[in-house]
Amino acid sequence: MEKRKVLIISCTPFYGGAEIFVSQVFPKLEEFYDLFFQVRSDKLYNNLSVSKKFFLDAQVSFFEEISFARKLIIREKIDVVILNGNRAIYMAPFLPTKTYKIAYKHSSSASTPLIKKGIYNILITLGFWCSHKIIGVSRMVVDEIKGFSLKKKVIYNGVFIPAYVKSTDSTKDRVRIVYVGRLEREKGIKEALDVIKRLSFRYSIVFNIAGTGVLYQEIKQKIEQEQIDNIHLLGQINNVNELLLNSDIFILPSYNEAFPLSVLEAMAYGLPVLTTRTGGIPEAVSDGVTGILVPPKDVNELSRGLEKLLMNTSMRDQMGKAGRAKAQELFNIEKTIESIDKLLKDIS
Repeated sequence: MEKRKVLIISCTPFYGGAEIFVSQVFPKLEEFYDLFFQVRSDKLYNNLSVSKKFFLDAQVSFFEEISFARKLIIREKIDVVILNGNRAIYMAPFLPTKTYKIAYKHSSSASTPLIKKGIYNILITLGFWCSHKIIGVSRMVVDEIKGFSLKKKVIYNGVFIPAYVKSTDSTKDRVRIVYVGRLEREKGIKEALDVIKRLSFRYSIVFNIAGTGVLYQEIKQKIEQEQIDNIHLLGQINNVNELLLNSDIFILPSYNEAFPLSVLEAMAYGLPVLTTRTGGIPEAVSDGVTGILVPPKDVNELSRGLEKLLMNTSMRDQMGKAGRAKAQELFNIEKTIESIDKLLKDIS
């Protein structure tokens, strides 16, 4: 029997959660489907262990992307197109009408700047209208979409669950706190730095920051000028798993998130999570059970939350174990793969 041909389109030039999702999930389905990839992130392109992949660099316009996709769909007789992320979803009205289209939404509209919101609403609504199915990575993302009730479905992001994690060690000299993500204002990295500086006078802590972004040089300069020896700016690292394995607390004080993979990965590694009560995060982190939720942009509450975890090794251990169990039950990447496989098989 001939395999169903599926094209995954990802239009984001950086390598964030939506791109990590593509690289980790879809290649696992190659045994059952004839997969094609059209991407704009060079890191995603390099990380895809597949043969039928096409890279469009930053010089290619949106309309050239559409033209490339249309030609690919017609030439290869593509059956299904998965539009991964907002920009890809905008393409839906311009793609062949007979091709089955799945809009895969990873973000909240709350993260869209106000000045762009009117255009966004028109484009995303047109994209949903011309798609056969709409997938959201969290209940919040799906509920935020007005109408289209028969098209909408939640498929939670999933992560690999490691076979082994280290237990909490109360004899260590320093408590290791970790941040993994883009270095942008909206991720709350400045609030995290303020809290670390504040608590470093009372507790023996080290703060490891993994990621790059627009604030990288500013943070680097601040660390050097103030000669801060317990904050380590690691940049983009290849082995996040090793970093999580050797950490005690995960922090992500974002202003808004749909359903961050980094939080799920931290839970999978048995880390208590200190994050914000925003977007889809409360669906992942149970306040007081698997971590601590605080309001966005509230440095005092963030500081109080971190201090609770620093003072109580037993609490960290219990939250870490509860988080790992929840990740295993609900956010195992195998469940995500099974759900997408069923989604594709159910297409008549």
